[in-house]
Amino acid sequence: MKRYGVELIEISKAYEILPGLYTTGEMEGVMPEQAALLRTTQGIVVITGCAHPGIVKIVEKAKALLPSDGIALVMGGFHLLNDGEDGLLQTIAQFKALGVRYAAASHCSGKSARKLFAREYGDHFISLGTGTLIKLENLR
Repeated sequence: MKRYGVELIEISKAYEILPGLYTTGEMEGVMPEQAALLRTTQGIVVITGCAHPGIVKIVEKAKALLPSDGIALVMGGFHLLNDGEDGLLQTIAQFKALGVRYAAASHCSGKSARKLFAREYGDHFISLGTGTLIKLENLR
């Protein structure tokens, strides 16, 4: 990127990158990772990579950074491949307790997690994959 004149700025702490677009900053876990937080008219959209620090910890961090906003959507990898049904149901309960209105689990969330999130969230579960279009006005 530098070859094209882009200035690279490394960010390790929570930071507002652009108006309304934030990073959680580096979070410790199996692998250090950051998540993106997008402030929208419907609430915060949390965008994860693989959520190695823990998906619930990431949502908690989003709420701590932007406490006046509700969590409209958490989307991306939830890293729940190895969790059993009880653990998955506990994660879903924690999402609901944190006020997460929509969930969109992808790749490394695991088939079981996607199935249980779909069951528990009903029409507030978004099946996420390449080319999925999510319109803010649909996040009631």
